[in-house]
Amino acid sequence: MADQLWIQDKDRKYLSCLVSIYNLHARLSTHATEVGLPLQI
Repeated sequence: MADQLWIQDKDRKYLSCLVSIYNLHARLSTHATEVGLPLQI
């Protein structure tokens, strides 16, 4: 049972990390568009 909880906690951290990266990427893309720079990531 403890292993299951640990895996869920790890997945939650991984997901929140992905969301952070996605938000950062979206912000960078928006900023690059405003400045007029093509952004390829």
